Amino acid sequence: NKKNTINTALQIAKGTYSQPKRMLNGYYDCSSLVWRSYHKNGVTFGNAYYAPVAADIGKWCAQKNKMVKGGLSQKNINNMKLNAGDLMFETGENNGRYKGIYHVEMIRGYVCQGFDEKGKAILGIAWANRPDNYYWPAGQLVCHP
Repeated sequence: NKKNTINTALQIAKGTYSQPKRMLNGYYDCSSLVWRSYHKNGVTFGNAYYAPVAADIGKWCAQKNKMVKGGLSQKNINNMKLNAGDLMFETGENNGRYKGIYHVEMIRGYVCQGFDEKGKAILGIAWANRPDNYYWPAGQLVCHP
């Protein structure tokens, strides 16, 4: 299911970003990309018919105890605690929404950036809709849907 979810996200991301048209074929925004990708595989984030906003997806994940301790951190990346299909939330806006969440991204997997002097892999994150390593790991909220 995770592979299908990620492949769906990659296909949706080929469309045009538009918040007003987010639920129409060929268009998406961050939360509709996540919802539509997971919806095809039975996860609705609390709404079976329409994509909730990123903050509502984050709130659903928290209520279902699906948050990853430490979030998007280099420690979690190095220890491979994050899974393909996990969701990362950007927070901190004064928008009246859960935890000030204003954006969500889907993790596609890991990328190897090289090796350190001891031969250990230096890992980064591949995203469904952004270039690899687009986000600096700063403890952003992450959930395993």
